[in-house]
Amino acid sequence: MNNYQESGETMAITERIEDYLETVLEIELEGGVPSVTELASRLGVRKATVVVAVRKMVELELLEHQRYGKIELTREGREKALETYRRHQHMTFLFSQLLGLDDSVAEEMACAAEHALDPASERKLAAFVDFCCHSKAEGRGWVPAMEMFVANPEHLSIPLTMLLPRQEAKVLRLTTEGRSRRIGLSERGFIPGQTVKRVDDGRGRDVQVSFDGKEETLSSLDALSIWVLPAEEDLG
Repeated sequence: MNNYQESGETMAITERIEDYLETVLEIELEGGVPSVTELASRLGVRKATVVVAVRKMVELELLEHQRYGKIELTREGREKALETYRRHQHMTFLFSQLLGLDDSVAEEMACAAEHALDPASERKLAAFVDFCCHSKAEGRGWVPAMEMFVANPEHLSIPLTMLLPRQEAKVLRLTTEGRSRRIGLSERGFIPGQTVKRVDDGRGRDVQVSFDGKEETLSSLDALSIWVLPAEEDLG
């Protein structure tokens, strides 16, 4: 979990509160007793900082705290803590188990993502995680292929501009802004799965490609919007 800055803190109050509530919940789940000392240790701040934060959350009726006593979540505080905990666990699983990132990196990214997600985005990502888990449990054929692809990220897509002269590639996606430009590129034949070959010498601003027995000249902006996966024989 990210440490707080002791001075010049710019973190939004909602993020700070979420971290405190989640930490109190985690201590409870581990069978411990939440205290100012324990919170200060886990969050990497001074006890005085925790005292001020806890007082604020008591005022917001998220915590109950008797002087020199244990810290307890109120009903509303527990609900908010569980929401944050759920987001954190979904993101940790996504980064660690599905993407295979190191645990420390996955944890750091989950801490950042859990605060940045709005409810709609969080639900979509949670649904994606659950879908992958269901598919893996059911032995869906595409799961091993996805895991192998993610585990070996050496061969990634590139914008068409970076394709070498005489190099072939398959169109993977269009990232151009504006529906009309995207439709225009699609109508010209630049659709996912289309195999193209660069035929210019790579020295000019425009990019020339051939496919389906014809040649197309793309502006540098359009070429940057077409992402392709170089053919296997051209890789490495």
